[in-house]
Amino acid sequence: MPPELRKLLATADALAAKAKGAVLSATRDIRKEILFLAGELNVAGSAEARESIFAQVTKRFAKLGKRLSALFTYMDETAVRRGGRAASESTGLEVKISPAHAKAVIAAVTKGGSARLAATMTRSMNDNIVSALRNATVSAFREQAVDGLTNDEMAKVLLQKWQAAAKDPANVQFVDRSGRVWDTETYINMNVRTNAMNVYNDVLVESIGKATGSDLVMVSSDGDADCRLCFPWEGRILSITGKTREFPTYEEAKAAGLFHPNCVHTLEPVDEELDADEVELQRNFPPPADMTPSAMDEQRYEIDINRKMMNEGLSLKEAKVAVDRDNLANAMREGLASGKADEVVAKLTDEQVNALCPNGNPPRFAPAKDNAGGEEWNRGSNGGVLYIDRKELTAERLVKVSGVEEGKPVRKPDIKVVRS
Repeated sequence: MPPELRKLLATADALAAKAKGAVLSATRDIRKEILFLAGELNVAGSAEARESIFAQVTKRFAKLGKRLSALFTYMDETAVRRGGRAASESTGLEVKISPAHAKAVIAAVTKGGSARLAATMTRSMNDNIVSALRNATVSAFREQAVDGLTNDEMAKVLLQKWQAAAKDPANVQFVDRSGRVWDTETYINMNVRTNAMNVYNDVLVESIGKATGSDLVMVSSDGDADCRLCFPWEGRILSITGKTREFPTYEEAKAAGLFHPNCVHTLEPVDEELDADEVELQRNFPPPADMTPSAMDEQRYEIDINRKMMNEGLSLKEAKVAVDRDNLANAMREGLASGKADEVVAKLTDEQVNALCPNGNPPRFAPAKDNAGGEEWNRGSNGGVLYIDRKELTAERLVKVSGVEEGKPVRKPDIKVVRS
């Protein structure tokens, strides 16, 4: 990852923390204002007084929205500037971004994301707390009707309920459209990092196309092996414009799930002379009509096997086992953070590796403590999940936990061979 891009992500993290501070400060002030006004105004007997408080809350959240929008806009502009520098580092080209160009890139990539994100977050928090206060009011009036409270008693009950609603952290959390509740910093961080990466990739794509005339870029291989959306795309060559029809396009890859929120993959330039062998190899695997993760994963597997055969002179059987070993070690490192992955996999027989990678898919690894049943292999689609004691990880223990047996023939995969 280019140093400028690392700086960009560090800036995104710092801005997310700053935005979280702004949200916390604003919500504390809003709570105090609710409690003060509730005590000063006759909220128990006056609907008008209650509505005036709701209006003040809305104004406060609107002010917060403007501050967040300014922070996010700054992040987008920073992403374009540093994205241009990172693109220069990656390509060796001088990438200059004019203000007009920067504005166009931001509009294309974030689709109004800065203002929309700020407005969505603050509107959600505003609606949550106003709804909580309205529900508290209804509850207090219901108690008055059931228990025969005097007006003074009901006013005290209502004030208590409003205090509880105003102080409840859940009422100022951000809830997205699917109903998922987010920690403010996590949500902001996800969005600013995602926008920053998207801007960088778009700037890179545009700069490569304009400066070199090349239509090809490659997806980096530094992501999450557990992510079924983007892992199948690692190392895949893409067409920037769609003119090179043997390759998936940049837009198709995005539509299929690559560069999803929090995705750390980037694009890299392809030199059609230096990378001629790889370009030729991948030309033989045009994208399927339906670019689902499983379809792209199957193609990646075939490409990896053919690459082993081409670069290392392996037979189909040898290449298949070599790719399975690589994928198994990667899955083990990803799930167990284990530096012993290569050592463990090297001690497995070809038959054991084959059995651990049904249909070419290794299991996802997780510590045994995460599973109520302890150490076991819960088989399923894409290899399932293999829970194992991370501290006691050895080839022998892996064989015992997984139950794989020796003596079974290595499956002869139906693999397209483009060059023997």
